[in-house]
Amino acid sequence: MLPNLFLAGFPKCGSTSLYNTLSQHPDVFPSAFEESPVFSHDLESRTHLHLLEMDQYPSYAGEKYILNGHPVTILSAPALASIKKHVDNPKFVVSLRDPIRRAISNYNYMRYRFFENRSIDDVLEAEFGEATAWLTDYSGGPLIDFHYHASNYGPYLENLAAMFGWDSIKILQFETFFDPERRDEQITDLMRFLDIVPFDTGAVHSNPTRPTEVVLAGPNRIRTGGKTISFERAVFCRDAATNKVERALLGPSDHTWNWFKAYTAATAADVATVTAAHSEKFRPIFEYVADHVSPGFVDAWRGMAAEDV
Repeated sequence: MLPNLFLAGFPKCGSTSLYNTLSQHPDVFPSAFEESPVFSHDLESRTHLHLLEMDQYPSYAGEKYILNGHPVTILSAPALASIKKHVDNPKFVVSLRDPIRRAISNYNYMRYRFFENRSIDDVLEAEFGEATAWLTDYSGGPLIDFHYHASNYGPYLENLAAMFGWDSIKILQFETFFDPERRDEQITDLMRFLDIVPFDTGAVHSNPTRPTEVVLAGPNRIRTGGKTISFERAVFCRDAATNKVERALLGPSDHTWNWFKAYTAATAADVATVTAAHSEKFRPIFEYVADHVSPGFVDAWRGMAAEDV
């Protein structure tokens, strides 16, 4: 038994809130946890193939849909190939957010989890310069190199549609979902797409990324969230020599100290600054959404105030 309804993308576009909302519907059976690893990247790999043989839904009672809420699904070609092979008539729900705000939210989240110590400008410039910037395949791990890539909606949407058809995809707007005056209309439209009876969703749970202040508190220690912690913790770190991100146990060392010095030197990202510096790089994304999804999405994004994310 496998999921047949996927909140396929994009990261930092409200998938958790949408998952919690859909999970309340009597015709939707949620996975044991939101980001079930069944199709997180490659089901055919040795580590995931056994999931096909497991009964992950022991209390399933015949609901029309089994819901998977992993928002990286659309980023992974191997995951989509596995869905194509193993799932009959899947449905995909994709949420789009102002691409600049999505990139900033992704960046803030990576900093919050201590996965990233570069500035937002360095992060974006590195992704702009990659030869595969038009489409980068996700293969597991933190979304460290997906600040711009996962905001570049067009290639991923086109790939999804080429594999499953546009009729299997419902595109929502993140900002509308959190607008109390417009949310019900969007939810009703989603229920129509899924061919299930509309229902009262109640209040929508918000799951924002909150920037975390970190200060160096002395040799081999940092202070964050009112607590002082040592460097002896497992985090993902970028090796300056190879530019690869690997999991490492940070212990007292010059390398560790320098890593956190760079972390604290990187200032918080804000919409106005990023827009002024990188608007031309993001412009094709806005144009794609206006031409292929809805010009109303872009009108709403451009009408938003330049508040911080």
